[in-house]
Amino acid sequence: MCPLSDEPGGVVWLDGLTTVPDCGGAMKMIARYSRRHGLGQLYEHGLAVWDDKTETFRKHSIYPLHEHWRFPMGHPAEYHERETIYRLFAPQFPTVRCPGRLDAIADS
Repeated sequence: MCPLSDEPGGVVWLDGLTTVPDCGGAMKMIARYSRRHGLGQLYEHGLAVWDDKTETFRKHSIYPLHEHWRFPMGHPAEYHERETIYRLFAPQFPTVRCPGRLDAIADS
């Protein structure tokens, strides 16, 4: 569990933590966050990026609440296919594959 720096309230759980390069090539730590009322109802989830200056996670993008699988989750793995490096995200078996870059993961 981890607080996001911009909003108080509820608990925030992180999942699918990994590092990927941004468009400029700098490595960024990312995670899917889920904000909940206590341990119950999900009321927001999205992609968070670690801010080295403030040493906190900041929201990068918000996912629709009806989206149940197309986001970073579980234990990420790196996968190479030809010249593209992908990140595989899976709670048990890989269900999401996208290029291993911040912009591609944010757009998934």
